Amino acid sequence: MRRIFKKLWIKREETSIISSELYVHFFYLYKKNRKGKMKKKIIKTAAFGVVATGIASALLPVSAEGATPPSATTKATITVQNVDTADANAEVKAYRIVKPEFNDHGLLGYKAVDGITIADLAKPTSEEVQAAVSYILAHQTEFEPISLTRNGTDFTAEAPAGEYVVLVSKSNTTVYNPAIVSVNIPNANVDAADGGTVNLNNAFANGKVAFLKRSTPTMEKNIIVDGQKKKGDLVSADGVGSTVADEITFQIDTQLPSYQVGENGTVYKNPRFEISDKLQDVFENISEIKIQNAAGADLVANTDYELVNGVGSKDFTVKFKSEYLMAHGNEAVKIVYKTKLTSTETNQNFADNKNVATLKYSNDPTNEQSVKTVKDKTYHYTFSIDGNIDGTWEESGSTIDGKQGKHQTNELSKVSERTDSTTWEEKEDETHTFTKHSTKALAGAKFGLYSDEDAQTKIAETTSTDKGFMNFHGLDAGTYYLKEISAPAGYSLNNTVYKINIVANLDEEGVLTDYSISTETKVGAAWNKVGEMKYTNTKEVDNKALLDTGDENPDYGKVKNTIVTAIDNPTQIENTKLAALPSTGGVGTVMFTVAGIGLFCGFGYAFMQARKEKEELAK
Repeated sequence: MRRIFKKLWIKREETSIISSELYVHFFYLYKKNRKGKMKKKIIKTAAFGVVATGIASALLPVSAEGATPPSATTKATITVQNVDTADANAEVKAYRIVKPEFNDHGLLGYKAVDGITIADLAKPTSEEVQAAVSYILAHQTEFEPISLTRNGTDFTAEAPAGEYVVLVSKSNTTVYNPAIVSVNIPNANVDAADGGTVNLNNAFANGKVAFLKRSTPTMEKNIIVDGQKKKGDLVSADGVGSTVADEITFQIDTQLPSYQVGENGTVYKNPRFEISDKLQDVFENISEIKIQNAAGADLVANTDYELVNGVGSKDFTVKFKSEYLMAHGNEAVKIVYKTKLTSTETNQNFADNKNVATLKYSNDPTNEQSVKTVKDKTYHYTFSIDGNIDGTWEESGSTIDGKQGKHQTNELSKVSERTDSTTWEEKEDETHTFTKHSTKALAGAKFGLYSDEDAQTKIAETTSTDKGFMNFHGLDAGTYYLKEISAPAGYSLNNTVYKINIVANLDEEGVLTDYSISTETKVGAAWNKVGEMKYTNTKEVDNKALLDTGDENPDYGKVKNTIVTAIDNPTQIENTKLAALPSTGGVGTVMFTVAGIGLFCGFGYAFMQARKEKEELAK
């Protein structure tokens, strides 16, 4: 027994756990009952002291000489890296889910905070972390999160020991899922701690837990033209006196965000991710719509998504189900739909027929009502002959940049035959002669627009106005053929076939930069240009700024100024009066007229001779 007390005394000196009073008590019992009944009890008590000493030694180590043990005030730096630089207003906060326990001798151990359940504190499962985040979001007022301070793309803060869930809120475009970062006390004898770092751009592993922290949903709207994606396109529209409308195929491509989910709760409760499009009135109702994954397989309606409107209407909204979002994070989805551009109100020339698609999605786990909006748009252009540069096809004036006035183009004009008038001016011994060529507008001539050189397949028809204008609207860029169908009363038919070429150029944003309309006539086997008008659009476009507006159809390509270039040569189509003998051209008409007069005179001479002979015979 003496040996036991000796060991206890040594242990007391090493640990300071067993007090002198306890040793004295043990020694007193030993002296009093050295040979008595208390021997077994003493031994048991002593054994208990040894065990207690071992436990206390593990939990309450004595600090090294001159060192201060760790405490609740012991801190280290935690760092969150790679917050998107576009998120200027982002807030990064750390919520402690595991905390240490201390006494006067130092660190006792770790435990989960109230409301959080983690079986293995060193290795929390995905489900446990998700449940912890759900609890934090539901009880935010009960937590005192640590706000991290921005330093470039990093956020830092001094934090006491424990394990933290990091949440990013008030993001601009990026979806951030929770990250795990820890502050550890590696030496229970020294008041020091090691901080942790989490990179939001990578997968962060904590034992068996791995979270993709950062994802930015994308959405892009395009027009599918010959299998290629384009932001702008040139098409035919169907309206009064115009061509048959082309079928238009739109495609919206999007990248789903990564919304974290666990068996016991979700970070984002009922996350919102929906795409909508509202076609302008100049478009027909949607004829077909498909929601597919990247492989082209159709998603299941009412299971993977909910569709509001769609076929038979001019708008739709695709609302993706929470379950689908949770199971398909970072996957691609596309929406393909079809329509036509068809209306008498279709915008022409530089006035685009634009269309906006909108994406709305949750990106703030601390605020369920907060959504981010992304927009993208496409442009369709049609053209008019003898229309208005600003896009209207009526002859009436229109407004450009707040100024009222007519902006009628004049590629084709129906006119009467050219007349010449001669005047002269005498100055001393000189005489100056001036010849003026003039025509006048001719109304009532009917023309057909054809797709073939032989003028057999008519696609549109118009009648010249009192100003001689021949308006065709809703035309695609390309080649057409013009021929007079019927002449105005009192005029002969012009049988000339005119070749009409419409050429247009779009910039990389899909906005019309310039277009031209030229006219050719055929001489032999060759086509010769007889007139051309070219127009250039100078505009101010700020797509990035307009993306953030609430306007469903913001004015991306406003026509600030329209310039008619040096190519300014309209085509005049002349008609000849039936009663007139033209001084130029119409050689056949002159020949027939002369022949007719000759025949008339011949018949008159023969009649007079026959009458004379009859009178002589009567004598």
